[in-house]
Amino acid sequence: MQTIRILLLIAVVITCGIQTNAQVTIGRDESSVQGALLQLKTKKDNSSTGEENAYQGLGLPRVMLNSSTVIASDNNDLKATIDNTSGAKWEKEIHVGLMVYNLSEKTGRDGADLCPGVYVWNGTKWARIPKACAASYKCGDNDLTVEQWAERIGFSPAEIANVTNAEAGSSIERTGYQLHRDQGTDGKGANGKLFISSDFGTAGRWMITNLAARSFADAAGRKSYDKTIVQSLPATPTSSTAIQHVNALWAYPKTMTDPTTYNSYPRQGLVYNWIAATNSKGHKNSSGTASANGLGSWNDGEHQANARTYEFQGICPNGWHLPSDAEYADLEQVMCDNTTQYAATLPKDGSTIAPNAFVRGAIIGTAMKDPCPTPGQTSPIKDSNGASNMMSSGVKSGFNVILTGIYNYGSSANMWTASSSQFNMGWNRVFGSAMEPVSRASDPRSSFASVRCKKN
Repeated sequence: MQTIRILLLIAVVITCGIQTNAQVTIGRDESSVQGALLQLKTKKDNSSTGEENAYQGLGLPRVMLNSSTVIASDNNDLKATIDNTSGAKWEKEIHVGLMVYNLSEKTGRDGADLCPGVYVWNGTKWARIPKACAASYKCGDNDLTVEQWAERIGFSPAEIANVTNAEAGSSIERTGYQLHRDQGTDGKGANGKLFISSDFGTAGRWMITNLAARSFADAAGRKSYDKTIVQSLPATPTSSTAIQHVNALWAYPKTMTDPTTYNSYPRQGLVYNWIAATNSKGHKNSSGTASANGLGSWNDGEHQANARTYEFQGICPNGWHLPSDAEYADLEQVMCDNTTQYAATLPKDGSTIAPNAFVRGAIIGTAMKDPCPTPGQTSPIKDSNGASNMMSSGVKSGFNVILTGIYNYGSSANMWTASSSQFNMGWNRVFGSAMEPVSRASDPRSSFASVRCKKN
């Protein structure tokens, strides 16, 4: 709010220096339009067309609102509605018209939903413009469907219905979000499941909901190294966690064969063994020699010379691929460098991701985890300790990792990469409820983990 005072002081000084009732233009040495007391512009106004008259915008102060109204315990002090304010009392009556950009997303002290966006104090409450927040999502509720999350972001039902494939995505982008559909049950999009992606700067565009595909994408549209589909996914989930490296298998989270948990909380997606996630990458080794037992050797972790040589589509839709160990390192570095963009309540991590390190960053695990506990989980873990920005209109998404799987449902999550450390192991990332960093791990290829795909 100190910024507002400075701007107002500058405006007063400029106004008084010209004449008591003068109008002011900032950015160009000419008078403002007749109806404006203060005008910002860098280009001469065209009175006949009303065309653009500037190439920059007005940067509003960014604050963390904690209440939409001044409650009784605030002693009629408006500044109590904004975190970390101090100084003299702000009389709420004379601050009508005060404008800020709010960053917080929560239920306020007065019980009202707060979400990122422009707010104006109207004398009674902070009013969000152009419209109020969507109903907030509170931890402990039944999880929304992916379609409902898309509406929460700001996509209309018609826009959602028009999304037909993964490669093209939705026709529009909102605050970095896009909508897509996976390859469905036939590899060509029949009954394709909706998924949501977001942009992560130099690390590219990634899924922010887990993959739920039950078939490999049609071979005609595959463009990665693994253009040929080695084997089809089975029609039904597996019930076995036995060690084997030949068959591509999938399962439902938590229960393996019972779809109840997945149907109730679909953004958890499905879980896959590494054979399924990579389209049977181990059926050949890095030299192209066939391996009947599925133990073809690929040593292509992030620190190896061939870490970025091959791009494997695996189970991902056409136009997407299974990220490599090195690409996860890229994402982690973006998270370290820009933590507050993706987790607004955290400070900047600032770490440098060291090649081949098993512990990644200081707090980016917290930054990448969904802030709510795993849907339906009541014990033993009731808190994800995550701080990822939740998907919402006007706010840049975080990575929103849900602590799901079949081994430690509710307390940890594993994400497959396309890279292998040796003949029977696959690189993955581990997120735990008690972990602030991200863990880089090498686990048996027969293990089951979630999949997040990256756009080509």
